[in-house]
Amino acid sequence: MSDSTTSAPVIEAAGLHKTFRLYRRPTHRLVEGLTGKPRHSVLHAVDDVGLTLCRGEALGILGRNGVGKSTLLKMLTGVLVPDAGTVRTSGRVTGLLELGIGFDPELSGSANLANNALLLGLSQEETEARRQAIVDFAELNHVIDEPLKTYSSGMQMRLGFAVVAHADPVCLVIDEALSVGDAPFQAKCRRFLRDFRAGGGAILMVSHDLDAMQTFCDRVLVMEHGRVAFDGTPDAAIGFYNRTVAELDASDPTFHLMRAGNGAAEEHPDLPTVAITAAGESQHGTPVFRAGEELAVAVRLSAPANRRIQETVALDLVDRFGQQVFGTSSRLLGTDLTTEAGTSRGLTFRVECRLQPGKYSAVVSLPDTSEAERAQAPFEIAGVRGPVFAGVCSLPAHFEVDPEQGEDAPSEMPRSGTE
Repeated sequence: MSDSTTSAPVIEAAGLHKTFRLYRRPTHRLVEGLTGKPRHSVLHAVDDVGLTLCRGEALGILGRNGVGKSTLLKMLTGVLVPDAGTVRTSGRVTGLLELGIGFDPELSGSANLANNALLLGLSQEETEARRQAIVDFAELNHVIDEPLKTYSSGMQMRLGFAVVAHADPVCLVIDEALSVGDAPFQAKCRRFLRDFRAGGGAILMVSHDLDAMQTFCDRVLVMEHGRVAFDGTPDAAIGFYNRTVAELDASDPTFHLMRAGNGAAEEHPDLPTVAITAAGESQHGTPVFRAGEELAVAVRLSAPANRRIQETVALDLVDRFGQQVFGTSSRLLGTDLTTEAGTSRGLTFRVECRLQPGKYSAVVSLPDTSEAERAQAPFEIAGVRGPVFAGVCSLPAHFEVDPEQGEDAPSEMPRSGTE
């Protein structure tokens, strides 16, 4: 972590306020203009927020949806004008608020690259000098001259990120823009951000990815109702955020598994219904807990009215890229699951979830269910209960120190099986 105290601030903001007028119907705006009588309510999106960000520093902002995070970033990047307060910036502050904004689907990728670079403040000469590097970074050499409307959404986002990354910013302001493209490209973006920060760049990040907050940030702010509710280290801020989320979600502790791939989240009667709970210190009815705590996946298996079923129920834990990190089944655990026709039975998988903090899903399936019919529910691990570890998971490990060897100690360690 770099020492940002010796650097001049890249962003200084103090006392920022932003309100919006909310009209229940479009006609209320006209009535208010004609009569002078207020027909609106006031939303205080950002209320007295200040922050300082220096070179080489990474600051994260956490908070539930609708607490003012994106509005704050738009004021810091000049997209919105604050109602009160001041914002001072030094150098080029580039925002990754909505990747690909300003793209024209009728133009080629090459033309959109040039236009987007101009919007970010690059001259035509600078754009031409960096064009190939941008195309290579976006991995779009084979389609760069094709119309943008032929690109997938992931390809468009890759082009947008690549242009921003090569605009020579002093500070990158990122709003949920790390989920760009597929897993290899996301890894490339993360490497770029690490190199950017190591070179003295500043990063201001809004994300619900707690793993990214721990990986990139020196400090994290937690916002609630438009104000800064907490300012501290990533671990402390994530703990505060999780407690806040747990208290707000306590009234709805059950997370039912739905048919995977169904955007309407429609429950499928032939699939198990799953609820996720966490044992240990996070017993607040929320799927956010710490590594080392117990993940309990409760499954209810219902048999059709016309036949009994004798099935193996499988549980897989997958990461946010869909890669399996753990798998087991009722058969591997030695449980008979015969269910009589027209009845249902329950079972519970209990896993000591020693996974690295991040986003995961529990996936429950039967042998004859297709991938699109597997039941799944998300959960998140934030923080670690017990010793901190590196890598994907925590394995039982012990460390022993041999006694100091004296003059009479053997010069070689004894071989296994010898005295």
